[in-house]
Amino acid sequence: MQSRLLAIFTLLLFSSSLAAQPDSTASSRRYFLSVHAGGLLGKTGNGTSLTCALIQGVRYKRFAFGAGAGYDAYPEWRMVPFFGSATYDLVRGRQNALYVGLNSGFSKAWNPLFEQAHFDYRQTGAGGFFIHPLVGYNIVSGDVRLYIGVGYKVQRLVYHHIIEYWNPGTPDSKVTYRREMQRLSMQIGFGFR
Repeated sequence: MQSRLLAIFTLLLFSSSLAAQPDSTASSRRYFLSVHAGGLLGKTGNGTSLTCALIQGVRYKRFAFGAGAGYDAYPEWRMVPFFGSATYDLVRGRQNALYVGLNSGFSKAWNPLFEQAHFDYRQTGAGGFFIHPLVGYNIVSGDVRLYIGVGYKVQRLVYHHIIEYWNPGTPDSKVTYRREMQRLSMQIGFGFR
């Protein structure tokens, strides 16, 4: 699993797209790569955690569409989200823009403390859909952009505990849990083009 994630991150990091020839019809389309990091701020008892993401895509006039992968560290869970991203520049200045965006996709999850605490349980099938609307401001200098954003992330999580009985011949039982984690997100990032 970790080798697959490393391969995906490496592919996203080093992949780039080049136009065959510059022409006037493609001049408003630009490819971009951005890296974002920040915090997921929760209510008392839910904890504050870390989030980071890598997004690559295409920018066309006021729109930007991309695909991304990231890492979210909740107090009990670790998530690797794979998602689509769409943003729209609401207000543009000379170089800067106020934008709204939406990231949405699926997260694969695991609980690093679970197996240490429960020797007679197994945990399987952890993951779930998430949605992350946000608003932000980007500052442009040449081909480099600085992103500052605030949003609200809703992460759904479904996982199963399989209870392994010690008696021979006793069938294992499976319990399904559903959980929703909601966090205010604050991020800063930088991007190219």
